[in-house]
Amino acid sequence: MKASQGVGGNGYHLQTSQTEEVRSYSLKRWVKGVCLLLAAACFVFGCLLYVDWKALPWLESLNIQTGAAGLILMGIYLCLGAFQYRVLLDQDSVTVKGVFRAPSLRRDEVKGRRTFRNRNGEYTVLEPKELDGKILTISNFFDLDQAWFDWVGSLPDLDAEDIDALLKEIAESKARGKTSY
Repeated sequence: MKASQGVGGNGYHLQTSQTEEVRSYSLKRWVKGVCLLLAAACFVFGCLLYVDWKALPWLESLNIQTGAAGLILMGIYLCLGAFQYRVLLDQDSVTVKGVFRAPSLRRDEVKGRRTFRNRNGEYTVLEPKELDGKILTISNFFDLDQAWFDWVGSLPDLDAEDIDALLKEIAESKARGKTSY
């Protein structure tokens, strides 16, 4: 929230507030559905393992009970993640909110953006200016809108800069007679 002051007609300072719009992008519906389906499977399978092996002596069933507890906890985590994972965007920063943490970067901390593609989809990576800074990765599994793409599009494209630098280096090496590329 930004506050600004002005002088009213009676000489008193007026305090007006102007709220910044924070946009929230949750996971796409199909991704939430898959998470909830996996959560239910983990939870049910974990409960079945726990109940079926409860009759065994304690030491023999310890490993199975531990596995069952792990599956139940994984189901709970997936269920929470389906509803808590989101990207929060305002004019000056972006935050990826998860179950246990919420890393963020301010616009003035961002060096630029990169795009990675693999078999799991496309990811936008925001690289910080500081070498020891935190890299922020945003998946295409979020339901992003045009405001997001405008915000990210206003950042320098580090992939394009790398390609331009490589093409310039190739052109210079050809000019010098080297063709080792």
